[in-house]
Amino acid sequence: MSIPFSHGRPLPVEILEQITHELVKSSPLGPPSQIIPLLLTSRAVNQALSMHSGTPLYSHICRFKFDVGAVSRRAFTPGVKDLNGHLVQMCNLLRFIRRNDIDDMDVEDQLLIAYVAMLDSDGKNRAQLQHAGIEAFVDRFVRKRLWVECESNDGWPLENVINSCALWLMWMFTTKAKLDAETVQQREELIQLVFPYISCPLRYPCALVPPNHFTLPLGGSNAVQTALFTSRTAHGPYPLYHIIKNTPQVLYYYRGSPTFLPPLITPVAKLLYWCRRERTPFFNIPQLPPTRTPGRAELTQEDIDEFNKYKAAKLLPNVVWDWDIGKPVCVGLTGDREVWREDESKRWRLGSVYVRGMISGMWTGVQFTMSLNILTDMLAQPQWSPHYSEITSMSARPLLMRLTEHGFVRTPSSQTSTSSIPHAPPAMMSITFNTPKGPQRAVVPIDVSLGNAWFPGPPGSLKWTNDGEALDAGIFEDRFTGPPPSHESREKEKMGSTQFIVPTPHFYSPRSSPSSSEQDEERVVESGPIDSATLARISASGTAKVFKYETYEEGRESVHERMEGARDRGKLCRYDGMTTERHPGCLQCREREAFLEEERAGGSKKVTVGRGRGVERGGREYHAGPGGGERSRVRVEEIFKSVGMGKKGGEDEEVEELVDLNLEDQDEEEEDDDEDEDEDEEMEDEDEDEDEQDDIPPPSDADSDADSDYEYSSSKPPVDRVRRSHDRYRVEGCHQVEDVVITGGLDEQQTRAWCKNVYYGRVRPWDGLIAILRVSYARDLKPIGYMVYYGYIYGGNTFVGNWRNAGVSDPLVPAFESAFVMSKREE
Repeated sequence: MSIPFSHGRPLPVEILEQITHELVKSSPLGPPSQIIPLLLTSRAVNQALSMHSGTPLYSHICRFKFDVGAVSRRAFTPGVKDLNGHLVQMCNLLRFIRRNDIDDMDVEDQLLIAYVAMLDSDGKNRAQLQHAGIEAFVDRFVRKRLWVECESNDGWPLENVINSCALWLMWMFTTKAKLDAETVQQREELIQLVFPYISCPLRYPCALVPPNHFTLPLGGSNAVQTALFTSRTAHGPYPLYHIIKNTPQVLYYYRGSPTFLPPLITPVAKLLYWCRRERTPFFNIPQLPPTRTPGRAELTQEDIDEFNKYKAAKLLPNVVWDWDIGKPVCVGLTGDREVWREDESKRWRLGSVYVRGMISGMWTGVQFTMSLNILTDMLAQPQWSPHYSEITSMSARPLLMRLTEHGFVRTPSSQTSTSSIPHAPPAMMSITFNTPKGPQRAVVPIDVSLGNAWFPGPPGSLKWTNDGEALDAGIFEDRFTGPPPSHESREKEKMGSTQFIVPTPHFYSPRSSPSSSEQDEERVVESGPIDSATLARISASGTAKVFKYETYEEGRESVHERMEGARDRGKLCRYDGMTTERHPGCLQCREREAFLEEERAGGSKKVTVGRGRGVERGGREYHAGPGGGERSRVRVEEIFKSVGMGKKGGEDEEVEELVDLNLEDQDEEEEDDDEDEDEDEEMEDEDEDEDEQDDIPPPSDADSDADSDYEYSSSKPPVDRVRRSHDRYRVEGCHQVEDVVITGGLDEQQTRAWCKNVYYGRVRPWDGLIAILRVSYARDLKPIGYMVYYGYIYGGNTFVGNWRNAGVSDPLVPAFESAFVMSKREE
């Protein structure tokens, strides 16, 4: 196709598009304003370069200026129309930020888009937002508007979308240089602004769903707890359910409209607070001896100095896009730049809730303790008080953990465990319900396993032994079919294994906890590592069960790799010492493939693949409980469903669409393959338009132009034409493990300084929440305390959450709870 140019001579459109693209590339930062003069050249040029013409030019520009690899990895491959709409949306965002109007009515929508753009950033989005002035915009918003409308919230700052996104954006752009440039007044002002989010665990949750649930979602298919129960405090219902308190937002993104749950606000408040407090060494105890006397176990100034070398609120790497080399680079403290080669687990993610190996390592941080008088005062009255200050209400102490991760993997071999550690059974508790006829009491099942980090048994009852042997992958090898010795010598070392000893489930009523002497009698031996003789004795007694997990060791070969390798090489499988058929490989991967085939044939209504995600998709079975339990369960299901975590199925419901989140690190080439990609994308757009006719109401006469969706000036786009939020027939890839267990302790030198501590915990598969039980010992090696730490890992190396006493077994009773922040050391 050509257009008339000089003296009527034709100019191929492809050349005009290439000239325009090169012109835009000359100024990569900011909206493509260089196109405006070309659009004003003539009517013919304007029509050729118009977005309505269907030209792939704007999709090229979108790929050049903004990051699109993340959405391709996680949800779908964006087509030309998707990229065009995203380009318009992001350019509107940049213009909005440059106006620097924090009182604009669209500020909430625009900050939400900026937050999601940073979650999807591989370097370009960050560079564009920085150039537009996002740092100054967010800083001004937080200092001027964070406490707006606090009068409607008993004087406390609101936890809403706009405040959460503003604080998270502030944290994402925090650097050491910015912290050093802050004045004392600016630093103290920000600490006072965010401190209420940290100080009141009765009002601000640090988990999407409270940690007293391990099995989610709630409902008829939940074998532990089917209904949601809360008690009343001065601050509202307890425990705190973030997914109920906050309404999911509909986010217009790449022409899709997925629901989006606002991020938690208390974790980012803790990070912003502590990264400023630890700019200078926080812990300084001059009265301690400078060094340790040989043979003595004591804390010394040398131990404090070693601890102060590491930051608890570790700042994110300053990764920006280098437009000259076309790759992300990390800017060091001295201004040096190196190509960023960090793996996918270190990025802000929207995909898998947990990445294997993320928790293994040495963690250093700080835990806070709120004043008991202040917490008692908060529990009694809802109003915020100026007395709830950092000085009067909070103290801090060091926190250290060396943690190791273990994963359960099903293999064809009979020599490995056939199931993971079971969920703890519920406790039958007597609950009072308010009904139209007055208060009524009934006995209901409630999950009370948090006190033992979601394991069966009382706190401190889990034991384990590291046998070091690799899990049996069920591969049949003999001298005829096995690999030659030279090949064996080149094989990677295999990951070892750990055997966990779980006592026969024994629960006591949370309303009447056993005495410490009764608990000591239940613990046959102390919690933590045991030797093989103790393992044999416990196994022979029949009072416990043994489960074998693979111990994660970076750089070593996992049993998943061995099983998949055996399948690829056509190896035989060994069942009970006999060979029967070709090795199936990873059992989860095969279930996933079988599920996809069955769904494509339109037959299955079950989801049985994924780590800990075996959810029956059958019809809803609600059993009416006392006090409106039926309505409560229906409401709970609606809440979980609104954030994409509900159950689906039944005769009157549509079969759930498959979503294959391709989470492998397969970033698309940004520039070299644009033409080929866009040709495919145009075909995808045509197919998508056909599919949308069945799912989306037709546009009105006034909006009949297919491309008119992108001609909007506000942040509220039309919703009559949107694409699916994910491609069809795509499900999450194999997670390799079905259950994650954590163990840990301290090094010998650290034990002499900080006393003995034993740690163990578990990862909740629904959202990646981590719960770790800490058993503290005195110098005489007697256990003196049990504490549970729960929270999420942010940015791949920062663990933020709350800690509480493990002795409080009733989840409906507010516990003594406070915050902690930890980061993983680079070793």
